[in-house]
Amino acid sequence: MIDRLLQQGIDSVNAIYGDLRDLLVPPSCHLCGMALNDCQIICDPCRLNLTRLNPGQHEICPFCGEKITAKCRCSKGEMGNGLKMFFWGYYEGPLKDAILKFKFHFAVDLGRELTEMAYCALERTMNNRRYNMIIPVPLHKKRIRQRQFNQSEIMALHLSEKLKIPCDMNLLKKSRSTKQQARLSERERWENVRGVFDISGDRGNFVAGKRILLVDDIITTGATALNCALPLSEAGALGIDIFSLAYAK
Repeated sequence: MIDRLLQQGIDSVNAIYGDLRDLLVPPSCHLCGMALNDCQIICDPCRLNLTRLNPGQHEICPFCGEKITAKCRCSKGEMGNGLKMFFWGYYEGPLKDAILKFKFHFAVDLGRELTEMAYCALERTMNNRRYNMIIPVPLHKKRIRQRQFNQSEIMALHLSEKLKIPCDMNLLKKSRSTKQQARLSERERWENVRGVFDISGDRGNFVAGKRILLVDDIITTGATALNCALPLSEAGALGIDIFSLAYAK
């Protein structure tokens, strides 16, 4: 409840800021700076370019990147108990630039727009999956204070509205602060997040028998996704898939 009220407060501040900004400075494309005449976030040429470059991908193993139709047989795929990922595009070019702006420049409206575009591209691929719950990859409270928001929560809430599926932002928690994954080697990334995610309190009973969609902005090694999925699987989750904007090859 507190997290939801906090998010509503952030949204209100963003709305007020946006109104004042539009009065003083004409709205422009978040990606190229082109002037916009309406309430668009991204101009039509940038939108078409992102859509062309990132058509939405079939489900893959988040650890080896191979397309899968059944349980992946790579070493970490076995650990993940068939964890599958859907992603919009590769972490490069305009999509990489857009995600970085979303994450590090407080571009919440851009994040929602990217999630909408990714969902539209992946809707047909995902339409045979049935989820009971959406869970964002959590940030430690220290990182939230630094960044002011959790980008995965923004994505998860938007998907919750689109899919009409409950989003639980408090079920999974990050128990300790870690180093930024992007600054570490592959081996260090696995060690960095080992065992740092837990289910809050006694809420494990909310997971048993549920199909869960885990949401994160970027998947690189799959280390974070696996360490989020393990406590959910141990609590009895029936199945876990990952929704991500980008996959870093």
